[in-house]
Amino acid sequence: MTTPLRDTWSELIGETGPAPVDIRLRLVFSGADVRAFAAVTAKEGLPAVLLELPDAVRPRNFKTLITRAFQMSAPSVKGLPSGRWALLIELKDRTFQDLFEVLVGDVLIAIHCDSGNQATLRAVLLCIDRWRRFVERKGEPLSDEEVQGLIGELVVLSRCARCFGADVALAAWTGPDRALRDFELPDTSVEVKTYQGGDAATVLISSPAQLDAVAMRPVYLAAVRLTLSDAQGLTLSEFVGRALSVIGPGTASDGVLEERLVAAGYLAAHAPLYVKRFIAGPVMTYAVTPGFPRIRSIDVPQGVSGVRFALSIPALAPFQAAAVAVIGGRIPELESL
Repeated sequence: MTTPLRDTWSELIGETGPAPVDIRLRLVFSGADVRAFAAVTAKEGLPAVLLELPDAVRPRNFKTLITRAFQMSAPSVKGLPSGRWALLIELKDRTFQDLFEVLVGDVLIAIHCDSGNQATLRAVLLCIDRWRRFVERKGEPLSDEEVQGLIGELVVLSRCARCFGADVALAAWTGPDRALRDFELPDTSVEVKTYQGGDAATVLISSPAQLDAVAMRPVYLAAVRLTLSDAQGLTLSEFVGRALSVIGPGTASDGVLEERLVAAGYLAAHAPLYVKRFIAGPVMTYAVTPGFPRIRSIDVPQGVSGVRFALSIPALAPFQAAAVAVIGGRIPELESL
């Protein structure tokens, strides 16, 4: 099924007769001071969107942005009214056309929702920056394993937000940056793992360094149980929504959470793809202290790499710590008992 914008691009590509030297345009939105055009570059015939904005909001040091999927520039376009400039966002690789359509949809939503020239430009640039980071990460929806990992981190993030405050919790959430551990709280480090199953359940440790001791800084393992449940479970997007309600929608932290989610590989546009429903909980925390069952980095022989190992949840019982003291209390909106 084609989208209206895709139809417009196809019409522009198929136009006959005299054409501009550089670009074909078709108006798709007109606001008080902003106009948006579906566009097709004459040379490559690739889809694009062009925003016409007042010169007053043109950044002094505008920099062309180039990613493997799209690029953003401020070209000189013939026929623009006096006192106006063009912001062009164009597809670079046809492989990413479906993704590009969603990006352009987000841009159009941004210019519809914000009033005022500066606010509109700021919203568009923030939108583009989110997509840039998403494309640079990998540009694909999350795998099942990544979905479960993100749910676990959202559960812990929400606990930390209620316990320490949203700003502290979001600053501590290093998982999206592919850091060694998922949370670097003011006084502790926490690695989050999810698991399914009962008494024989295990959690997978992807690197011995994740559980390495740190001088004068306690390290904890937070194990979040996930249970598949179509009847009572939540999808990833629903976990995101509930975490947002804990963080505080409409606040500055709200925007930070969105940025962190993109860094983790989650885009709201992909929400319909994540259909599996999970019940989260209980959440158990374990102190990585002497005797904790693990493989230490110093014990890995030289020349051996890529070491991964599984830990039995029952075997961790002697090291259990009070979760409320480490990451805060249970969040009923996200967790079951």
